[in-house]
Amino acid sequence: KFQIISEIKKGKSSPFYIDTEHYPGTRNSLPIGIFDSGTGGLTVLNSILELDKFNNQSHEDDADGIADFFSERFIYLADEANMPYGKYDAEGNTDFLKELVIKDVRFLLGRKYYELPGDSTAKTDKDPVKAIVIACNTATAFGLEIVQEAIKEWGLKITVIGIIDAGSKSAVDLLNSVGSKDRVIGVLATEGTCASNGYPKAIQ
Repeated sequence: KFQIISEIKKGKSSPFYIDTEHYPGTRNSLPIGIFDSGTGGLTVLNSILELDKFNNQSHEDDADGIADFFSERFIYLADEANMPYGKYDAEGNTDFLKELVIKDVRFLLGRKYYELPGDSTAKTDKDPVKAIVIACNTATAFGLEIVQEAIKEWGLKITVIGIIDAGSKSAVDLLNSVGSKDRVIGVLATEGTCASNGYPKAIQ
């Protein structure tokens, strides 16, 4: 349905092409990619940077006072040119939204980027990523599944995580920890995220 998915793997003349057959096999030193339609996803990045739930030596579930991702590098993409993503479903442009999400993922997987607006020559010194976090509710709700399918079609073993499941689990864990009987979870989200029912499904 989305031609860009095929172009990324097979369209050698396409600007979206990635040589997936020669994607780095050794990935420990590669960065983790995170994207959102704007800068709001930086709060997700900050939470990741502050996370301390595992022992970095034993790898067991036990905080050790050292951030779990202290040695990791990150690449953050804010697609401000097309923000906000939450409007597209209401406007009947869901396919366009999904294509934007695929392009975001393609950017993180690739090496090319343009340093300044108007540059005609791309730089190619960006590292590809070893995992991707979709730090956008709307992009997760409408794009996570198709991205996971595309990654599989490209033959890449890249983990893609959406924010909805992670956020829902954190909310439920918090309520369970306080033993509240009257459990009400409020969600502040875009029109598109609400329309997707992503959070009610994940919480249930």
